[in-house]
Amino acid sequence: MSNTSDVKHEIPGQWLIRPCEEYNDELSYCRSWRGRLYQRYMLGERKDCAPIAEALHNCERKDCAPIAEALHNCMFWLQRKDVQELKNLISYEEDRLIRRKLSAENNDVWQPRTEPPSDWNAPLPEWAHCAPIAEALHNCMFWLQRKDVQELKNLISYEEDRLIRRKLSAENNDVWQPRTEPPSDWNAPLPEWARKRAESIGQYKQKQTN
Repeated sequence: MSNTSDVKHEIPGQWLIRPCEEYNDELSYCRSWRGRLYQRYMLGERKDCAPIAEALHNCERKDCAPIAEALHNCMFWLQRKDVQELKNLISYEEDRLIRRKLSAENNDVWQPRTEPPSDWNAPLPEWAHCAPIAEALHNCMFWLQRKDVQELKNLISYEEDRLIRRKLSAENNDVWQPRTEPPSDWNAPLPEWARKRAESIGQYKQKQTN
């Protein structure tokens, strides 16, 4: 055990540690449908993963276990200031950076540049200027800073034009036909999975407000 000020001088590589939320996000992505799709594409198979509560201690998927362990170490370091957990977390980050570097070095598709392209500082083409959006941002900033009524009117005009374009885009759509009446089952009860999902969201929001 050691306090935070001592540990900063004792443990090299402490700067590598990210906020615990990032480890949680990494684990969540690892088990998400996008993560599964990536694994299917890169590994050719989809591996099973334990629930996140178990994953913090013993993840069934090999590629998730280090992330779960890093999250576990991060939480223990924050709560208990356990130096061993901090060292484990630094070790995980060092391994992650090594894997990332090796992946870049072993890439035989993209050749790294030896110098920037000759036109790296050329002006943007006309289509890339996004003049209306840039002007709207300019108007918004001027209105916030100077309370200039004319800038506010310009900003309102931009928003009106945007809504008109959006409405015209919907009206000119020939792929999806607009409904003339609601579907016959519009007031049918929610399926079981959707009801549970709605209840869990409601409970979460209630906790956030309390």
